[in-house]
Amino acid sequence: MNVRWVEEPVWPPEDFAAIAAVRAAGGVGIAAGECLGEPASLGAMMAAGAVDVVQPSVTKIGISGVLAVQALAKRHGVAVVPHCPYFGPGLLASLHLLAAAPVEEPLEVYFADLATPPYPGLIPRQGFVAVPDGPGLGMELDPVALA
Repeated sequence: MNVRWVEEPVWPPEDFAAIAAVRAAGGVGIAAGECLGEPASLGAMMAAGAVDVVQPSVTKIGISGVLAVQALAKRHGVAVVPHCPYFGPGLLASLHLLAAAPVEEPLEVYFADLATPPYPGLIPRQGFVAVPDGPGLGMELDPVALA
């Protein structure tokens, strides 16, 4: 089925030995990290050999935290695909982090048909999302949508 990874196969998410055991026995990539709240925990998970894909959440650890995780992931040979079920600034920050990353990875987009999306410019078109180039994170919220 060409499955690249299975996400968060173990609870609690800090049980890195159990995640590593699933990875060793499973025959498919393992992704995790969205539940962890600091780069050091994500680094410990990678050091334990638990994941093929680390998924930091920019809304939990910030942009500098994701950059730190990207550096750790490079040392461990792990891909970085940010956890991103967001519509607002978290989506914009994740998009910019992926656009600046040295290796192309997918953007996680929450598929919900909102009557008025907060950033209409971020609606995927033919499988891609354009990276905005305005100040800050690149886009202003639509005041009509806010109202």
